[in-house]
Formats: sequence, structure tokens, C-alpha cells
Amino acid sequence: MPAVGLIGFVLFLAFSGFGMVIPVLPSLVEEAGAAPYHLGYLLGIYSLVSFLMAPVWGALSDRWGRNRVIFIGLLGFGLSFWLFGMFVHDLVWMYVSRILGGLFSGAAIASSMAYLADATEDTARTRAMGIAGMSIGLGFVLGPAIGGILGQSQASLPFYAAAVLSWFAALLVFARLPVVAPRQGGHMATGLDAAFRLLRGRTGYLLVLTFLVTFSLAGLESTVAFYAMRTFGATRYELGILFTFVGLVTAFTQGALVSRVREGQEARAIALGLLVSALGFYLIVFTRNLFSAILFVSIFALGNSLVRPIVLSLLTRVTRVAQGATSGANTAMDSLGRVLGPVVGGYLYTWEPRAPFFAGVLYSLAGLAVLYLFVRRSASEEGTPASPRS
Repeated sequence: MPAVGLIGFVLFLAFSGFGMVIPVLPSLVEEAGAAPYHLGYLLGIYSLVSFLMAPVWGALSDRWGRNRVIFIGLLGFGLSFWLFGMFVHDLVWMYVSRILGGLFSGAAIASSMAYLADATEDTARTRAMGIAGMSIGLGFVLGPAIGGILGQSQASLPFYAAAVLSWFAALLVFARLPVVAPRQGGHMATGLDAAFRLLRGRTGYLLVLTFLVTFSLAGLESTVAFYAMRTFGATRYELGILFTFVGLVTAFTQGALVSRVREGQEARAIALGLLVSALGFYLIVFTRNLFSAILFVSIFALGNSLVRPIVLSLLTRVTRVAQGATSGANTAMDSLGRVLGPVVGGYLYTWEPRAPFFAGVLYSLAGLAVLYLFVRRSASEEGTPASPRS
């Protein structure tokens, strides 16, 4: 199995396991006698720890090798699920499990993306990142559906299944994933040195874009279900259909459309994605039934999922820093968006139910401004916006 396909399959298994636990988490928090806000904290602390640790794991993968760090990350990821399954009614252990999950997820995800950057030539990298995004999207489609079925018989079963999938993915990495040497040419900076180098150059604009698209996505994910229930009384079944369609649109976009973006076309594709995202946000305000919800949210998903892998591909090509540290920084900004997005989105929804979506339009337009600054900065430096030189 080609290395890119194997990494895609590993990401699919890992995120299927992650998605499996989503349907049962709310009821477990309730059964533990905890207040509903603990669900938000359990989700937030995972992303916060991932934000803090992803740059560290990325830099370590530059030193230890991608395969070793991916393997360690998947083993720890599986352990976090297994612990949650053992203590499904103990709130303290729930938090311990989520902290461990955030700790090790950064190792698996950041190092996998760095592996793809090492294993592909510049002309094929956008396609590889699209395959990775499609794999993650499919995992999020199938995982919750399987988790909902397993959770009906026993609350802990989805967590044990997620652990087994993570460990099976680790076994594949150990036995089948070829070792690829890190690409030369990037500065072997780590920690704060790497962060400052990335933020000072044109790569800083791409990291801000990563944050903005994830921040807007997380804000929508945390509010659109409430908006659908408010506007047309959406049921759990209808919400499941909505998110299934969104997942399929995401997988199709990143698997079929992103691969068609050629070298030199990245900035235009990102601009198009941001405009489509803004249109989707605006249309969601007019949701009145399930059909319109699926259509409008899918328009947003089309634009958002077009932007994310292209930004990462471009980042790995223009970076001055080693690929592990670069992918770690990108994962950190993604995690930061997932921490802050639901908080801001929830506050805006409480103030005015339509506010998160109007704000999403502004976030998308802000992304266009950041993209313009990136293109202008690139034009003033040696090479083109998509050139690996900086």
C-alpha cells in the first residue's frame, strides 16, 4: 500500500474511533451527575492540551523520526479511550482520559501531516493533503453512526472500540509504513524559536488562516444544531442526517476537488473557498426546514473543506522551519480554533441566535484580507506564493 494511502487509512481509523464516542458523551456526563457545561469542558480541554503539545510533538518528530512519534501517539490515543471506557461514570477519570487524548492526538496528527510533506513532491502535496482531509472526514461520518449503535447496548463499548481501532492503526504504522527521511532545507528550530520563525515570515499569515477557518467551523458546529432545533424543531435523527451530509460533502471536496488544484492556483482556490464559506454562513440564517439546513450548511462545508488542506499544503512548501515543527504549529492553531470557536459561538448564540452566522461571514472576509497580505508578502520575496523558496 503506498505510503500516502496508508497514512490516509491510519487517519481514517483514528478519527472513526474519535467520532464513535461523540454520540454517547452527553448522556454519560448526565449519568455522572455532572452539570451540562462539563461536556463543553471535556471537549475544550482535549483541544487545549493538543494546542499546547502539538508543536512539541512536531519538533520531536524532526529528531526522532515520523514513524516513531506517530506510533507513540496512536498507542497513547488508544489508551485514553480505554481509560474512559473503564471509568464511564467517573467525572474525574473522564477528564484524565480527555487530557491524555489531547496529549497524544497531537503526536499522531501533526507527525502524520509532516510525514505526508516528506513523502510527496511539491506538485503532489496538495492532493496528498486532500486525501488526508477526506480520510478524516469519512472517519467523522462513519464514527458517530457506529458509536451510536454500539452505545445502545453498552455505554463503554464505543470507547473500547475506539481504543482497538487506534491500536490497530499503530500496528499498521509499525509493520507497514515505510520510513521516510525528513526533507532537508528547513531550519531545525524547535519550541519558541520555531514558533517565532513561522510567525515572522509569510507562513504567519497561513497559520492565521488555519486558525480562522477552524475557529469559524468550530463556532458553527457548536451552534447550528441549536439553531436548527429552534427554527424548525429538528430532531436527533434529523440532526444526524444533517451532519452525515456535511461529512460526505467534506470528504468529496477534499478527496475529489482539492486534488484538481494545481501548483500556482492555491491562492485563487483559497479565496474561492472563503467566499463560498461566507455565502454558506449567510444562507444558514434563512434555514426553515431540514432540506434548507442540509443545503446551506453543505455550501459552507464545501468552502471550508476546500480551504483547509490547501493552506496546509502551501504552508509545508513555503516554510523556513523543519516539517515536523511546521505541522505541529499548524495543528496547534487548529486546536486553538477548536478551543475558542465554541466559546465565542455559544456566547454569540445566547445573545442573538443568528449572530454566530453573521460573525462567520466576517471571519471569512477577514480570511480574504489575510490571504491578500500573504500574496503581497510572497510577491515581495523571492519566488511565487506557491514556491518552496522564501
